[in-house]
Amino acid sequence: MKNLLLINRNLKIKRGDLLIASFVFIFNVGKTQTNFVYNGSFELYSTCPENSNLLTYALGWINPTTATPDYFNACSNDINYDVPYQGPYNYQLAQDSVGYAHVGVYSDGSNIHEYIQTLLIDTLKLNQLYYFKCYVNLADFSYYCIKNVSAYFTNSQITRTDYYNMSYSPTIMSNKYYCDTSNWTLFSGFFIAGGGEKYLTIGNFFDDSLTDVAVFNSASIAPWASYLIDNVQLYELSNFKIAGKDTIICKNDSIIIGPSEADDCNYSWLPSTGLNNDTIPNPLAFPDTITNYILTISGCGVTVSDTVTVFVQDCTGLEESSSVFGDYFNVFPNPTENKTTLTFNSIDANNSYFLISSIDGKILLKQILQIGVSTHEFDCSSIANGIYLVNLYVSGMLRANKKIIINK
Repeated sequence: MKNLLLINRNLKIKRGDLLIASFVFIFNVGKTQTNFVYNGSFELYSTCPENSNLLTYALGWINPTTATPDYFNACSNDINYDVPYQGPYNYQLAQDSVGYAHVGVYSDGSNIHEYIQTLLIDTLKLNQLYYFKCYVNLADFSYYCIKNVSAYFTNSQITRTDYYNMSYSPTIMSNKYYCDTSNWTLFSGFFIAGGGEKYLTIGNFFDDSLTDVAVFNSASIAPWASYLIDNVQLYELSNFKIAGKDTIICKNDSIIIGPSEADDCNYSWLPSTGLNNDTIPNPLAFPDTITNYILTISGCGVTVSDTVTVFVQDCTGLEESSSVFGDYFNVFPNPTENKTTLTFNSIDANNSYFLISSIDGKILLKQILQIGVSTHEFDCSSIANGIYLVNLYVSGMLRANKKIIINK
């Protein structure tokens, strides 16, 4: 296989000595892309869990050994298997929906490990790039936390007829310790498929003697590490951007660029002109002219490069006016793709409305505001990408306006 794989005209991935594996960052996968993991949020079930070792009650999930991974769902009448869970594992809401799994991944020398496994919705393609992610949360009673949370993709099902560790070289492995019991933490990575992979197994594939461990709670009487797992996803990535979407700003304005979420990697931006910092994942960009910024990410088992373009527009004619509403008039999200919300002081007069106008004064959208409302959501998906003014009128008089960037 070539050392350099061109995924699209901007994105480049360089392979290291290891199979693509790391904790990396969230990509903006397309809304129409298919998650290859069925029931990745564990919300669908055949029977509500009322006891331990009931992972297979979650539709699509398999226990590949005789160990005892658990299943939690809000449908349970047992406080020990309900969501939010309130027993010794920890009080924890689901990261997504109403369910999650629980696996023990380290047992202080006994090599007793638990795994969760699923048959993918479709077979993976040869030399195709895929992006995997899930969220993990360390159980409160864990004495240890570990660095070897892993995902393994295989052409056939892997099983074991006892409850000990399954020793394999995982497709994706974490590069940091996961010791947070309060928040869900992203575990993610991407890899190039060998072709034919049908199964995903999540757990720790290293013997206890080879597992990187850290003491988390020395007061615990449970000498192991276990994790809750939720929102498991796998996507085929044939066209995506890690540096963020191309965007537009007014001259002398600024905007944050880069991936929507990042992990412990090395970041480098070129050119550095017009950036407040060229070695962080999300710098503030304020170029004077249209600029193509190249982001290179390394140190996560792969080297990835992508380009984001910041267009600069002369916004003369789109100046914001002062507002009697002060900070009470706002437009968010901004930039936006489609739906946007206005917030303002409660409307107290008839003939109140807002409109969106272009730089040449053309009215592109107008909607009436009812008396008593203080928020209003509108859909601007029919308006072309660009910078516009949102104008607020009360009693037929212009009271305030804000610039809005539409960037689909």
